[in-house]
This record gives sequence, C-alpha cells and structure tokens, in this order.
Amino acid sequence: MNDQTTTSPDPITAPAVHSDTMWGGPQWVEHLGHEPVWVETKAQYFDELNRRGLKFKHMQESTTGPERLIVEPEAVGPPPIRPLTAADARLMRQAEYALKRYALIEAVSCNRCFALSLHDGCRVMSGTNYMQVECRCGIRAYQGERGVDLGGSASNTTTTLLDHTDGIAFSPDGDGHGLPTTLIDDQSAKLLTAYVRMLASHQLSVRWFCRGCWDGKPLDGHDCQKALTDEKVVLLCRCRIRFWQG
Repeated sequence: MNDQTTTSPDPITAPAVHSDTMWGGPQWVEHLGHEPVWVETKAQYFDELNRRGLKFKHMQESTTGPERLIVEPEAVGPPPIRPLTAADARLMRQAEYALKRYALIEAVSCNRCFALSLHDGCRVMSGTNYMQVECRCGIRAYQGERGVDLGGSASNTTTTLLDHTDGIAFSPDGDGHGLPTTLIDDQSAKLLTAYVRMLASHQLSVRWFCRGCWDGKPLDGHDCQKALTDEKVVLLCRCRIRFWQG
C-alpha cells in the first residue's frame, strides 16, 4: 500500500467577466418614475437611478454614483376651468324651458371632480343676465353687462294631445311593453342635443329625471335612459318614452 499522499494541482481560476448588458436584456423599466424608461445597459440604469436620487434597497451597492442636484418636477394640476360664453349661457337658459316643457328635472355633475375623487354634484344658478355652474373644483360662469337679457324660451313650452302617441320599450331580454310616448318637436330635440354637447365641452355631464315617475333618489338607474344624436333623441323612463327622429 502506498502511503504517499498525492495532492491535486491548484485549481485554475479564470477572471470573472461581468457584462454591461441590462439584467434580462434591454427592457422598459417602470419603477423609475411616472412613465416607463427604456434601458439597455447597467450603466444607463445606474445613471437613471442617480439622476432621480434613487438608491438600491437591501443590496450591496449603497450608491449609484456621485451626488447630483435633484430637480423636483413641478406639480402639474388640472387645466384651468373655461368660463361660459354668452352663447353657452343662452343655450342653458333655453334648455331650462325645454326641460320644463317635457317634465324633466336635471342634475349636472362635474367630470373633473369625479376624476379627483371629489363629490361631483354641481349647483346651477341663473339670473336675467348671468349663468353659473359651481362645483368642488371651481366655477364656470357668464356675467352679462347690465341690461343684457339671456332671453327666454326658444320654443313652445306647452304640450298638446297631438304631441302624444303610443310606443314600445324593449328590455335587454327582448321583451317589449307598451308605454305612452311624447313626441319631441324638432327645435327642442336639436336644442337638447346641442346643450348636452356644450356641457361635455366644459367637462360636465347631465342626468334627467322624470317628474311623473321619479322617486326622489338621485341614483344611477333612477334617471332617464337617454340617447341623443343628430338623427334621433330617445329619453326612456319608467312611465313613458320621449322621442324624436329627424
């Protein structure tokens, strides 16, 4: 038996080569800010971290490079509220009379307030020469000069028996049931369509409730279902259909 102990030669070591390619390859990095950043190399990644004053957490690298002056981006708030024009105010005044004629109560809401998680209900106030929509994020208003009158109704405010007929409302299941139908005149239909579009241009929405069947709850599902286009206007509540077709 050979008592001579043999030892293996020293293991050969090779230098470690660390690539500058980004881990996992070039990619969009989403944790550097509000917008994703395309990063291809580790050097670029470290530079992006350093420019933003960011550091690693629970890793060996305690710094990403020399300190820089970090410039905080300015907070960008929502754009200023656009005031109502004289034409907007007159259109709102005329819409008041049209809604009264067809026995509708309206509730205006602000899309900006909704996006900011604020109560989105609006208060609408009007006078002889002014119109104002007030919400949590500001006021949209028009104030005419003294002696200016926004005007009254642009259409007849009374209905007659000739304005009524019978219609059929269909449920999502395809079941139809008859409902009394009020025919909307041409002028009022075009006025209401223009009114809804004008409100939308001011980031406002509107819901209409029927004076005849509304239960007093200003909730979704209790208002009239509505569809307004240049060719057709349909307002459907629980007790009737209000309809116009060009």
